[in-house]
Amino acid sequence: MWEGSGTGLNGFVTALYSVIWSFIGYQGANYVLSEVKDPIRTMKRGAPLAMLFVTLVYIFVNIAYFAAVSKNDILESRRTVVTERFLVTLARYTSATYTAPQLK
Repeated sequence: MWEGSGTGLNGFVTALYSVIWSFIGYQGANYVLSEVKDPIRTMKRGAPLAMLFVTLVYIFVNIAYFAAVSKNDILESRRTVVTERFLVTLARYTSATYTAPQLK
């Protein structure tokens, strides 16, 4: 599974940057809450509802993904399956002849 991966500093910094990048935008909640009448009540209600909504969307997207793509397509694909499906759909509805390069 980890064949070909390295333990260099570049990979560590890239992973760390990706994690930090995922939290960008949370500071915007503070600006919005300064304009709300009762910010504590709003956060107590809004934060769990937002987390529930995002979790449900994530689960339903994964269910749709696995419903649309067969197990053989996932196992036999040399690219990500999303790329494979996108190219098949693109070729079906357009006259595109471009194929993505194979990942090694």
